[in-house]
Amino acid sequence: MKEERPIRFNILNKDELIYEVAIRDAVPEKTVELLRAQIRQLAQDIPSDEVSEFEGDALAELRTISSKLDELEELCNRKPLLLKKLNRVQTLGNHVFHRLSRVEAKEESDRTLREQLEERLIPLLKRIDRMTHTFVSSYDFQPAEEDVSRASSSAVDESLKNKSVVSCDRASYVHSLNLKYNGKDSVQDFIVRIEELCKSRNIAKERLFNSAAELFTDEALFWYRGTRDQLNSWEDLKASLLEEYLPYDYDHRLLQEIRSRTQGPDESICSYLSLMQNYFSRLRKPLDDEEKLSLVKFNIRPSYSIPLVNVEIKSWADLKRHCRQLEAAKQRAESFTEPPRGVQNAVAPDLAYKGKSARPRCEAVVKNPSVEKFCVRCCVHDHTLLDCNAPRVIICYRCGEKGVTAVNCPKCGRKKDSTPESKNA
Repeated sequence: MKEERPIRFNILNKDELIYEVAIRDAVPEKTVELLRAQIRQLAQDIPSDEVSEFEGDALAELRTISSKLDELEELCNRKPLLLKKLNRVQTLGNHVFHRLSRVEAKEESDRTLREQLEERLIPLLKRIDRMTHTFVSSYDFQPAEEDVSRASSSAVDESLKNKSVVSCDRASYVHSLNLKYNGKDSVQDFIVRIEELCKSRNIAKERLFNSAAELFTDEALFWYRGTRDQLNSWEDLKASLLEEYLPYDYDHRLLQEIRSRTQGPDESICSYLSLMQNYFSRLRKPLDDEEKLSLVKFNIRPSYSIPLVNVEIKSWADLKRHCRQLEAAKQRAESFTEPPRGVQNAVAPDLAYKGKSARPRCEAVVKNPSVEKFCVRCCVHDHTLLDCNAPRVIICYRCGEKGVTAVNCPKCGRKKDSTPESKNA
């Protein structure tokens, strides 16, 4: 299922907001207010139709979607359906739509369950679309006679639908977008953003074209006044705008930027891949998938590219999955701690890590200042045996053996000559 269905995040419940944040690889906030602010920010960079596939437990996710469908069916069957509830129904339907489309069922039982849920969801979406007059679906679905008879016989439902249309119209004026182009900023960014907002607020292309004078200011407004008589649609206006304000070698220069755009040291792999997808979408002559993959593999950080040198990567999803595994391994390595030594009151002291002694091997008397200081009498590193003020005792100045000197030390002293010549001597 592929279809553009925007979500009003301020109407979602807490568990639904947590899902929308987590699926964009972010850590969810604790309160509903913070979650709504967080998802609004995330959705600007990663819209719902650009979110990657769900990578968790497919069966558990399908069961959650099934419970959401139960709630959606119950809301659709309530009479009368007030405007507030109608907005909730629409938002929940779109949330479930995107959620189900991201689940990749690998097991046969999971695929069967997914197909059953899709068969339940499609008619519900069609019914919601008719109720709200907001979306035009691409599915070939004819309304049931029962729904048609109810709609024609219920004046209350009709009046509520009219109210919802009025409510949508209030937000569908072009000036409400608060977006203008001055002829100096990025024209591609302006067009992408204006079309995103129009889809979100259900502003038709015809209305956008008729109200285009509200979109321009400064130099771009003068350009529009001199060009509008030659334009017949929003597509004409967009093409003329790109021709006027894009550099003549736009694709060549943008491709150079793409080739030089490597991954930053503090940039997560998910953020970087999403950004590169936005780069590719702005090319007027699109690259094929193999070339895109080759460019990105070349530009990711060495901590990813080196381990992946012998890994076969056939798709964008493969690259993202392998890179995220490497990212997780790197995070685990950075948080690794050495085992504790001699845990007090341990219940299994025989299993505790003991390790090797850290005491360095060095002479008792250090004559070379470049060598680390160590006093074998005191077993400290802040002075040598020559500087020691502890009570004097006989000690081998080479190895620290007590009770002997270096001459007669069994470890360091000269071995007595046991040859026959030495005996005769």
